Amino acid sequence: MEVLEQLLGRLHPLVVHLPIGFIIMGLILQWHGRKNRNFNAVVPIIYFWAGISATLACVTGYLQYLGEGYAFDSVKWHLWSGIVTALFSFLMYAKLKGLKAFAFLTSIPLLGLCIVFFVLISFTGHQGGNITHGEDFLVEPLPNSVKSALGIET
Repeated sequence: MEVLEQLLGRLHPLVVHLPIGFIIMGLILQWHGRKNRNFNAVVPIIYFWAGISATLACVTGYLQYLGEGYAFDSVKWHLWSGIVTALFSFLMYAKLKGLKAFAFLTSIPLLGLCIVFFVLISFTGHQGGNITHGEDFLVEPLPNSVKSALGIET
């Protein structure tokens, strides 16, 4: 059983890209069809599958955390923001489908939710990248003069 948990956990870097793709595709289609509403039927389905795949990514990520020996402090922001991303995917589905149980969402502008969704997926991905590549990964190749100008220690 431990081998299966470790194997599934190591699939996390592969599985995690599926919800990212669904979410970005949904946001792009919403933006593209905002005036003529061409994609009103498909975008909720995309967010539903984003939620399903994000839930699977949460499970594999948790198994990776258990199997690879990461310290909780190093993964906590990524773990919790991943769970929130999965829940937010289902929330967006509920908003777009107009589910009565989520009627409180009608007062929240869709554009605001889309911006929050984009920020959330960006933050979650950034935290995951910090875990796998290190916090300096993006700025490491910059010249020292640029790092200094940005206030980054050289």
